[in-house]
Amino acid sequence: MKIEGPGNTGKTGSAKKAKRAGGASGAGFAQSLKGGADAASEESAAVSGGGPASVSSIDLILAIQGVGDATEDEGGRRQPVEWGRDLLDRLDAIRLGLLAGRISPDRLEALGEALARERGKTDDPELGRLLKDIELRARVELAKFRQR
Repeated sequence: MKIEGPGNTGKTGSAKKAKRAGGASGAGFAQSLKGGADAASEESAAVSGGGPASVSSIDLILAIQGVGDATEDEGGRRQPVEWGRDLLDRLDAIRLGLLAGRISPDRLEALGEALARERGKTDDPELGRLLKDIELRARVELAKFRQR
């Protein structure tokens, strides 16, 4: 796809001055700021009473740190996540090889074998179909490469 320059942007018109809603003094705006500051100070005074309902930022940070990471080994999840990342790296290398016109048949064979091994280990039917499709694509690219 060819992208051309911005082309003719046309002429711009002159800007018009906006009318002020509150007059020239701006006292209404200043008054609303004052009222908001008073309400905020009242609210902070109520919260800083130190009651049991107040939560400090340190408590929040400690609570967040207590939550487990999605890649931690809870229920045997770490190995599939690492394998998925490895698979994505292999697929990216193959994509770059296809775009450059230089793809290694060894990489395609290794990918096909790894997918065949791992496909039987999954209980998820959708993931199984996806792995089967990727394996098929790797075999097709390998067959194309061997025909050259």
